[in-house]
Amino acid sequence: MSLTVYTGLPAVGKTSRLIDAMRNHQSAGGSVKLFLSSEHYELTRRPNVKPGGIMGCRTPGYNFKIDHVVDTQEAKRLLVAMQKGEMAVFDEAQFFLPEIVSAWCKAAKRGVLVLVGTPSARQLDILQKKGQEITEIKVPCQCGKADATTVIYEENLTYPTHLCADCKDSHQKEVLTDIFKEMRETDPFPGEDKSYQPFHNVDMPGWEFVREDSGARAELVKRAVERCPALVSAREQGGQKLTFLDLGCCSGFFCDAMTEYGFSSTGVDVTKRFIDWAERIAKLKGQNIDLRAEDAKKYITSSDEKIDVTATFATIQWVMTQQGYDAGIECFKHLFDRTRHICIVEMGYTLEDIYKERIPDRPREIDKNWVLDIMQEFGDFAKIEVHPAGENGIWRDVFVGFKEEPTPAHFRREFDSSSTAQISISQQSWPDSWLGSDFEVFLEAKKELSTGTLKGWMPDRVDGENPEVRVFIEGKQVGSVVVKGNEFACEFPCQIAQGRCFGLGIQTPVLKRDTNDDDRPLAFVLTELKLQ
Repeated sequence: MSLTVYTGLPAVGKTSRLIDAMRNHQSAGGSVKLFLSSEHYELTRRPNVKPGGIMGCRTPGYNFKIDHVVDTQEAKRLLVAMQKGEMAVFDEAQFFLPEIVSAWCKAAKRGVLVLVGTPSARQLDILQKKGQEITEIKVPCQCGKADATTVIYEENLTYPTHLCADCKDSHQKEVLTDIFKEMRETDPFPGEDKSYQPFHNVDMPGWEFVREDSGARAELVKRAVERCPALVSAREQGGQKLTFLDLGCCSGFFCDAMTEYGFSSTGVDVTKRFIDWAERIAKLKGQNIDLRAEDAKKYITSSDEKIDVTATFATIQWVMTQQGYDAGIECFKHLFDRTRHICIVEMGYTLEDIYKERIPDRPREIDKNWVLDIMQEFGDFAKIEVHPAGENGIWRDVFVGFKEEPTPAHFRREFDSSSTAQISISQQSWPDSWLGSDFEVFLEAKKELSTGTLKGWMPDRVDGENPEVRVFIEGKQVGSVVVKGNEFACEFPCQIAQGRCFGLGIQTPVLKRDTNDDDRPLAFVLTELKLQ
C-alpha cells in the first residue's frame, strides 16, 4: 500500500514535499491529481483555490496546478475512478471529513499513490489505528539547541518563527511585558494594572478586571454549542471548521477562547488599540484570528455571509449612544440574520446610571424584557433561553437564541407545566418550596395564556405587618394581594400568545423572623403557581 502522510508545525516544508513528489511523478510521465477541500471558507476564500488554480508554498515560484476543489463525497468518488500508478495528493487535508481516510486506504491498496499533507487530529487517529506510518517533519528552533515545538507569528501569518519551549517562554514574556506597559499608559485605566477584560489563558498576576466573569461567559457559549445538534455533529465529523463572531470583541478574549475550542474566529471592535493587543496575543499563540478595527454597525451590515455562532457582549447599547436607537436595532437585525445556529446577546440596560441619559431617542426602557422582545421579533429563533445575572458568576443577563431546537438544558425545572416551559434558572427559588423577596423566572408559553393563579403560605410575622405580594409579567405589575393571615391567593391577568417568551416576577418584603439560622431572603412558601 502506497500512502504517505506528512504532519508537522506550520512552515516546516509539508507542502513543498508534496510539490516535489508531484513534479517528479509528472516528469516521469505519471498522472497526478491534486485535491483541495471545498468544504470550508478557510480554503475557498483564497482566490487561487479553484480548479486550474495554483497551489503554492512558502518558496517563491514553487507550485503545482490544482485539479479538484471538491467536498468529501466527490473526492471519494473520484478516488474510486483512479488507476494503479496514478498519484492522488491531498493538501490541507484537515478540511475533508474523517471518512476520507478509508477512501485513501482503499485507493492505496489498489496501487494509487496517495499523499496527504496536514491531516486533522481525527484523521490522524484513524490512520494510526490502521497502523499507518506518519512522517512528522521537524525543524530546529532558531536558537539551534533543540527542535522547534511551536511557532509564533511576528509580522504576518505566512512566515512564522519556529521556537523550542524555552525560547517561546522567553519571547512570550518579552511581548507580554510590552503589552502590559502600553495598557498601563493608555485609556481606559492609565496608571493602573487594570483592564476591561483579561487575555484568555494568559497569566496576569496583580491585574484587576472590570469583567471578572469573562471565563464564565465563555463557558456559557461553549455549553450552548454542546447543546446544538448541528454543531455537535459538525464537530464530531471534523474537517470543516465552524465560525464564530464576537461583535464588540474588546481585546479578543472570546475569539481566543473559541479559537482554542476549534472555531475559526472573527472579532470586531471600534477601538484600534484593543484590536492591536488582541492581534499581538493571537500571533504570540500562533492563532489565525480575523481581528478588525471597525465600527460594529458598518461591519455587520456589510455582508450577508452566515456565521455559525455569533455573540455581542454589552456592545450594541454603545452603538445606540453614538448613532441612535435605530442604528442599534439595525445591528441586531443583521446580526440575527447572519447567525446560522446560535446567537449570544448581552445588553447594557438604560436602568444603569451609565446609559440612563445616553440613548434619549429610545421608545421604552432597554431592559431584559426589551431584549427578549427584540430577539422574538427579529431573530427567528426556535428557542430563546435566559441566563440571569448572578448565574455561575456572570455579571449581566445573557440571552441565547438557538436557530434549531437544542437538547434540554440541565437546570431544575420546577416551573415546567402543560402550559409553560421554563427557559431560565429561577432566581430566589429553593427546593423546599420557599421563594425569596425578589423571585424571577423566564418561561415560554406552550399555549395562549390569559389568567394566572398564585397561592402561598406565610408564617406569622414578628413585626405584625400585613405584607403585599406583587406579581409582574414582562416587568409590568399585573396583580397584587395583601396577606392578612398565613395563606393567600392572587388571581391575575396574563395575555401571552403561544410561543412567546416572557419574564414572571414576584416581589414581597423579606420575612422578619425570630431566628437567623437561615440567611436566605425568604418571603413565603409557594403552594401553587398556575398559568392557563
